[in-house]
Amino acid sequence: MGQKHDKLDLVYILGDASDWDNNEIRYSLRSSANFPHRNVFVIGERLTWLQNVIHIPYLDRHQVKTANGVAKIMRAARDKRISERFVLMNDDFFFLKKQRTVPYYYRGKTGEFIDQHRTKAGYYYQTLINTEKFLIKRGIKNPKDYAVHAPIIYEKSHLRKLMSKELRGCSLRSVYCNLMKVRAKKTEDFKANTLDEFKYQIHRKAPIFSSSDEIVKERTFLDWISTKFPNSSKYELDNWQINLI
Repeated sequence: MGQKHDKLDLVYILGDASDWDNNEIRYSLRSSANFPHRNVFVIGERLTWLQNVIHIPYLDRHQVKTANGVAKIMRAARDKRISERFVLMNDDFFFLKKQRTVPYYYRGKTGEFIDQHRTKAGYYYQTLINTEKFLIKRGIKNPKDYAVHAPIIYEKSHLRKLMSKELRGCSLRSVYCNLMKVRAKKTEDFKANTLDEFKYQIHRKAPIFSSSDEIVKERTFLDWISTKFPNSSKYELDNWQINLI
């Protein structure tokens, strides 16, 4: 189910659209104390308060969010400084418990999510369509959907083999995991978009949590995360704390 950490690098892909002044990555880095790792790389925007990380500048060149994410991950695959196997992190992923593995997760079949999509429109729906077409074209008859909001281990050599302009509109997680035939655990997603979803995620006691632009505005969430990760990490130049007054 999982992959031993053996001191892998953590690679964050960072855009320029944080609604919380980039405090998502601040708390994500604090949570990284729960996962033994080697170095931290940040690909994208440069934050003035970061220290002890290796920054790789990368501008968002595409209008579609998925394409920018894929481009940054492929940039990581070409960097010799990054460990062959690395943990891909988004700024809003948090390790809630001490852990030494990063499991692969899937949610179901891509076809299920295409059929269940309420509006049959938008970039996420198009990503599902593109991903399924891409995989069926390559012999995967009933693709699984691995687009779970959680850390994932990639191997650079395998990523480099996947480089294609067609990938820009796809879920790289689903393409990679289907083609690599990884062993994975079926799960509900770990992301909370509403206060009720946040309460549910905390109640289920999962090892991972993923925040959203909506939930970071909720006082209940701010109380929780400031208590869960109260101390600055070695990656913070300042000593910033949430002001709850």
